[in-house]
Amino acid sequence: MKKDISMVELFSGTGGFSVGFKNAGYNITEHYFSEKNKHAIANFKYNFHGAKFLGPVANVSARQFYKPDVLTFGSPCQDFSLLGRRAGLEGARSILIMEAIRIISESQPSVFIWENVKGAFSSNGRRDFWAILQAFANLRGYRFKWQLLNSKWILPQNRERLYLIGHLDGRSFPGVFPFTESDFRTTQRTTNSPVIRTITAGANSGGHHSSMTLIHDVSNKNNFGRNSNKQHERVYDPKGIIGTLTGNRLDDKAKIITTGRGYVEGDLKDYVGTITSSSFEQNNHLYFQNTIRRLTEIECERCQGLPDDWTRYGIYTKRGKEVTKEIAKTNRYRMIGNAVSGTMVQMIAE
Repeated sequence: MKKDISMVELFSGTGGFSVGFKNAGYNITEHYFSEKNKHAIANFKYNFHGAKFLGPVANVSARQFYKPDVLTFGSPCQDFSLLGRRAGLEGARSILIMEAIRIISESQPSVFIWENVKGAFSSNGRRDFWAILQAFANLRGYRFKWQLLNSKWILPQNRERLYLIGHLDGRSFPGVFPFTESDFRTTQRTTNSPVIRTITAGANSGGHHSSMTLIHDVSNKNNFGRNSNKQHERVYDPKGIIGTLTGNRLDDKAKIITTGRGYVEGDLKDYVGTITSSSFEQNNHLYFQNTIRRLTEIECERCQGLPDDWTRYGIYTKRGKEVTKEIAKTNRYRMIGNAVSGTMVQMIAE
């Protein structure tokens, strides 16, 4: 029997928290979301009909809802990220977590869940994390626990993320954490299965660009063109991941070589380091055969625990009318990279 809940998803993105709770058997009877990216808003409207849009988080007020059962937020993490400039709470994006804490204080949800990058622990000599904990502690009547979890325990992606759960006394009770990898032994993932590197939000469509995960394609089909339906036929060998292509990290080394013919050689059964922009200097280009390609949108969705084609469509408002449109690949990759892993949220929700 499904349990009815009211749910608010701040910084909703593509709705990974809502996916996880629905897959865990919850029936979201009152559904609210807050987001500023127009493509993510359109995608959320398409996937969750009837969900009420609250506007950007700074404009959200408890008058729009009150005492929801669950409030979630994966606040912007770029300023905490190990790959970013580590501006921490001084960064304009990460300070938005304080807006979420304000909304929690005003609306008093039974449970709130915060997700963020591993770098939130160590930002500014850990001072930022302790400042955030203090802000949570100042919320009246809440107890909270946190843990660093890795999606590779249940999904084929090495994605370490911090999850913090707050429980309102009398309406919810702690008992979710700690998780251990052995808690996921009944899932299809096994410790011996290979995983890909962390999917990021910086991928672009066409060619090989920044923050793009490349894999060794073992299918006999060289090119599926732009027909997304045929992505379902693609298969890949997770042992053949060759890493993430970035444009700003020059300290990583790729364990592949080029010959005079410009082809890639090396043992693709092993992980290699990040391919950097230095590999693409003029007159020294690194050419890829068709057997090396980036992950498709559907493969990225699966690695994030999202349904196939979850990010494919959106409902946009044009001249006062709602229009359903396909979302461009660039925006799909960006949304998937920013998403919360739906299957990890499902395990927490259960």
